[in-house]
Amino acid sequence: MLYITFKQPENFNRDVDVYFNNRYEDEWLEDPVVKQIVRDIDHSEILSNRAVESPVLGIIPLTRISGGAKALILMLKTDRIIWGTACGDNCADWINKISRMKDITLFYEHPMEFKCELNGVCIDTNKPIHNNDDFMRCYLESKGFEF
Repeated sequence: MLYITFKQPENFNRDVDVYFNNRYEDEWLEDPVVKQIVRDIDHSEILSNRAVESPVLGIIPLTRISGGAKALILMLKTDRIIWGTACGDNCADWINKISRMKDITLFYEHPMEFKCELNGVCIDTNKPIHNNDDFMRCYLESKGFEF
């Protein structure tokens, strides 16, 4: 299930990069799902627990993968509230896939475009989120707009 909030949680840390770079576990990188996330989001291949091959940048340290890929891996591998704003629209399908594997909670500061059906709830309004229209309604209601 996908849980979404637009209100910043108490003691929340937005820095997906720093958290991932200092907390990821080598075992995560052996997971075929993690490898596919990096392929789909960054068009790159995990070579080892320290190296990634990027078609644009060549061989790079794992810490240089995109913030979106890092956020998705953290969604999959931790139970933390994740800063959804770290994810571009290209992460939407993976957010949906991960939310069908486990419960995830995301904090957004921007509207995101979901082109897929969702199984989610807006924590702020306690309303279901099944599609992009529901997501946008939740976002706008959280900003004070009425429907």
